[in-house]
Amino acid sequence: MKKVNFYSLIALGLLSLPAAKVSAQDSTRMAKPEMSMSSNGKPMVFGGRAQYTTWNIGVNAGVLTPLVVFGSNDFTNKELNFGYGVSIRKQLGHAFGLQLDGVRGKLSASNVDAVGGVKNGARAFDTDLGYTATLSGVVNVATVDFIRRKNSVNFFVSAGGGIAGYAPKVTLANNTVVDFKDKAGPDRNNTYVHELIIPIGVGIKFRLSDKVAFNLGYTATFVDGDNLDGVNGGYPTKDKFSYGYGGFEFALGGKSKPNLDWVNPVAMMYDELKDSTLRITVDSLKGKVSAVETGVMDLKKDSDGDGVRDDLDKCPGTPAGTVVDGSGCEIKFPEPVVITPPAPPAPPVVVKKRTTRRTHHSRTKKHHTSTKMKRANK
Repeated sequence: MKKVNFYSLIALGLLSLPAAKVSAQDSTRMAKPEMSMSSNGKPMVFGGRAQYTTWNIGVNAGVLTPLVVFGSNDFTNKELNFGYGVSIRKQLGHAFGLQLDGVRGKLSASNVDAVGGVKNGARAFDTDLGYTATLSGVVNVATVDFIRRKNSVNFFVSAGGGIAGYAPKVTLANNTVVDFKDKAGPDRNNTYVHELIIPIGVGIKFRLSDKVAFNLGYTATFVDGDNLDGVNGGYPTKDKFSYGYGGFEFALGGKSKPNLDWVNPVAMMYDELKDSTLRITVDSLKGKVSAVETGVMDLKKDSDGDGVRDDLDKCPGTPAGTVVDGSGCEIKFPEPVVITPPAPPAPPVVVKKRTTRRTHHSRTKKHHTSTKMKRANK
């Protein structure tokens, strides 16, 4: 299970570099092309990583020793051995980058100065450091050089994690030699013992040109185990080793792009402020912004206060309090219709009957007639 975790760590580290590259590409796409360079063709402080060279590859060689500048060791007499390595770094900013390192070589020590030449049951060891593979964060702690316009010297620190494969060969007190190579692992069939390691380093870089640098560094590596020298004499103390090196680093990319490692942001910012064309551009942008703000205020203007902007108002100057439609024109409501109720009908005409009068008249007439007839008979 432990071995699987180590390999997973390395796989995660290897995958992080493409992810960082994708992130850089995304940030480049977001930046407008016209803002990536100043008017004189030089990089700008906030122009993005696309205007720089950000990939570096290095080779180095130096001295390996089975102890660090602090702490104890299982053997009394350390020995210096040759080591060499390679590195690949992706610079993510002016002061920070991610770096993959690989180192191999030899580690050895003896107990010549111990009583009888023996300590912890061993006389000497000779370990084949097959490889180390680590992913570290590298910080340029002195990236900004206020004296020089372009940095010439950078100090850096680094820390990370990874895995190491090694095979110790131990000479015991009775001069028997025990070699773990091709006999490592739980089944005794692995070439190397695999352990988690934590490298912590410091160094200094010298710029030889825009594309080449010379590095001097020291890395203290702490091993998650006490079998680097084949002796478990200091348990629970774990083994460690050091690598002091010098090497060259080469920037990958076009010649026209400066290396992000050597950029001085303070000097760049000064140049941008000093650039007259940049000031003219800034003033022009200020004028455009002011014009846009004025245009926006004009669009919001409503002279007659009817709630409809002037550019949409088809009936400007409507009196205050007038109800208007979406185009600013008065809404004319229809006049109310007054319905007059009909006049009440006239009262019916009562006709009086003259029956009585006729009777009286006929009686009178009959009376006169009878009177006449009487007179005639006489």
